[in-house]
Amino acid sequence: MRESLARAVNSSDMGMEIYTTDVDLVAAMSAGTHLGSYLLRVRDAGQTEFSHKAMLLLAHKIIKRFRLSRKIAENVAAQALIEWLRPHCRCCGGTKQIIVDKIIPCHQCGGSGVHRFTDTERRVKIGAGGRSVSDGLDYAQRIITQAACGMAVRARARLG
Repeated sequence: MRESLARAVNSSDMGMEIYTTDVDLVAAMSAGTHLGSYLLRVRDAGQTEFSHKAMLLLAHKIIKRFRLSRKIAENVAAQALIEWLRPHCRCCGGTKQIIVDKIIPCHQCGGSGVHRFTDTERRVKIGAGGRSVSDGLDYAQRIITQAACGMAVRARARLG
């Protein structure tokens, strides 16, 4: 197990495709934060019952930092989770292309496979707009990324 982890951590192939084994996930969850654990449970294990707990933890952090109302902070946290959990283009499903009479790049995402959330779309879903909401969403997205990515780092440190 240590050899596999060492190989993965010291690999020169740091491409965007990430593969997680059962051992990696269990070790990461035991070494990480509550938020990181909830995020992995929702995304990787399909345990959606943890999404509400993750949203509440995020909302609490947003309230402390930006002093938004609880309702708005929860909506911001929920939007950040939606964007993290469902990043794929709604038109092509993340395949980057569509089939009309032939295969062409997706017109909705421009061939990136990623859905671009507009400010208007976010404002409608959150129920508010403005600088604090935008900053809160950026902050929540950073917290999610740090918590999810930090799980592997913590697991590595714990495994030695």
